[in-house]
Amino acid sequence: MQLKKVCFYDKYTIVMKNAETAVLSSREQEILDFLLEGISPKEIAFKLNISYDTVLAHQKKLYRKLDVHTINELLAKYPKENGPAPVHSSGNTPVFFKSPVFLVSAGITVISFLFLSILLIFLPLKNNATQGFPAVFTRWQTWEDNFGSYISVTPQIDFIQDQYVTTYTIAGSLHSNNFSYTGTIVEPDASTLKAMKKASSFSFTVLGDGNSYEAHITTTDTRVEGGLSHYMKKFTTKKDEIITVHIKYNEMSQSPYFGNRVPFNKENIECFQIQAHSTGDFNLKIWNIRFIR
Repeated sequence: MQLKKVCFYDKYTIVMKNAETAVLSSREQEILDFLLEGISPKEIAFKLNISYDTVLAHQKKLYRKLDVHTINELLAKYPKENGPAPVHSSGNTPVFFKSPVFLVSAGITVISFLFLSILLIFLPLKNNATQGFPAVFTRWQTWEDNFGSYISVTPQIDFIQDQYVTTYTIAGSLHSNNFSYTGTIVEPDASTLKAMKKASSFSFTVLGDGNSYEAHITTTDTRVEGGLSHYMKKFTTKKDEIITVHIKYNEMSQSPYFGNRVPFNKENIECFQIQAHSTGDFNLKIWNIRFIR
């Protein structure tokens, strides 16, 4: 298990050194154009239908090639009014021959290109169906009781298992009182909320602390007191061990603390929550939250 803290969270920042300017690939140029428009990496992943981790990897290469370290340096070096960065390659115009051999070779090349293009279009759709929609959240909101419990959420960019990921450390303490509770509400953006309502399960990766937690899906429902209902499933972690938690909607049970038991309705989903279950101190690192059809 490889885990190294890089910097406190900045949705654009990945620190790279010893940069060398080089020609950008078409995908890197595309991502660069989006960054210069002020679009975040997670929004870019959604627009290009690729994973957030892939965007971060391209962003890392961009920073190295363009000899910058932050989004602010990038925008200062290539301001929007001056157009995209001048990184296009140069060379001689290729000469095309009209011999039969060349025409056959060209035909095979075109057919191969079309076939690969079709694969590139449909493979991401298949991967999204199996790997899920990468969640984008607008806010992490914490809550705690009046018995001495407390909680905090710290976002940052970490280098884990040979890749850069945005992680959230959920830390605090849960009092031993029977009525104690503490947790965090994870509010999704519009695209994530839409994916949550179409999904049948969700998954996330954690670096454990040996404690147990509850994953909640909150719905709005006028049939229950207070207008909200919580559906939950407990998961247990092992200290310093990375695991992926996968929870199906139909495996979740309604929390006994909120109103009468009513059927789960995906159309009423409002947010996602993580709540401490074990009493005492806890420190959980979570990332790669996805909703799967």
